[in-house]
Amino acid sequence: MATIASLEFGENLRPSVVSLINKLNEIITAVNALEAADNTADITALQTRCTNLETQATTLSGNITTINTTNSTQQTDIDNIKTTLYTPLASTEATS
Repeated sequence: MATIASLEFGENLRPSVVSLINKLNEIITAVNALEAADNTADITALQTRCTNLETQATTLSGNITTINTTNSTQQTDIDNIKTTLYTPLASTEATS
């Protein structure tokens, strides 16, 4: 990649503009240093981490589907238990 050229100072600049140009030149120097660095290992590590996260997300999605199915079945059972518990006995039924 081509390097970014630093900004040049003109005539009669305000102090705030000089400060801004100095900060921009610091950023330009940092960006140029990044381009020169070999980031292959970092990129490979990030790709591996992304792949691992995708795998985990797929696994978790499957687990959530299973949990939802189980929850639906159990909710039906809970509803039946509630009906049984709260249904009053007929006058002919024994309490014990």
